[in-house]
Amino acid sequence: MKTKFQSLSWPLILLLSFAGLESWAQGPYANTGNETVCLNSTHLYGVVDVPSSTYAWSITPVIGGTITSTGHNTISIQWQTTGIYSLDVIETNSSGCSATIASIQVTVDHANTISLSSAIGTNNQTINLSSPISNITYSTAGATDATFAGLPAGITGNWAANVVTISGTPSTSGSFNYTITLTGGCGTVTATGTIRVTLTNTITLTSPANTVNQSVCIHTAITNITYSTLGATGATFAGLPTGVTGLWASNVITISGTPTVSGPFNYTVTLTGGNGIVTSTGTIIVNQLPATSPIYHN
Repeated sequence: MKTKFQSLSWPLILLLSFAGLESWAQGPYANTGNETVCLNSTHLYGVVDVPSSTYAWSITPVIGGTITSTGHNTISIQWQTTGIYSLDVIETNSSGCSATIASIQVTVDHANTISLSSAIGTNNQTINLSSPISNITYSTAGATDATFAGLPAGITGNWAANVVTISGTPSTSGSFNYTITLTGGCGTVTATGTIRVTLTNTITLTSPANTVNQSVCIHTAITNITYSTLGATGATFAGLPTGVTGLWASNVITISGTPTVSGPFNYTVTLTGGNGIVTSTGTIIVNQLPATSPIYHN
């Protein structure tokens, strides 16, 4: 009595030995043997074609899926119910003789799924360096584990009991695009997000202390006021006199220029980007020139 493996082996041997069928073996039917498929997926099956033969396909139990003929010796099946099924084919030649049933076992699994279960927006968050993130959690179905890529140092991912948890305290700054990939189960399923880790904004005067508040004559250049910054990506300036401008570049703020109007000017520097609202203030007094009277003489 032949075993199921022996019954299955004859079409595989023919597949390897038939000349001129190289393209068939390299096409969508290149794999042989038992397989695992996803629920509601459609897969292609075939045997080496003998033009004078006919082929009868069946699924046991029949609830597993729907068979559609795609050619003389090929079919497609949409797998519609989870479980373990036998896919069988019987070849009958032109003399009416039937071969032993060839079979493979097909396991139909639920497709993997992943859904954000923490608050909306936690999958994309911006935090300060050395501050813990808000835990990011996902519920999963079908998978038996998960892998994690792209997380910042200090942040870890874990899968347990169908729950993915991303947590920790970052130890490096930057923008980190992470990917969660479910493993086991059926299908390749991923989820993505971004964790932005920013430095706390700081601003430090680097020009002499007396430059923050200074008094100059109109149309006379001020002494440059400079600050070093950390964390910020820019700065805004308010209250500077006409002719005096502020610039942020490469973590350095420079206030410079020649005022063209007189008066007291209380200015504010506000850092942008980074983490936190940080400002610095000062005053530039622009004095009007005296109006010398005409020279009198006798």
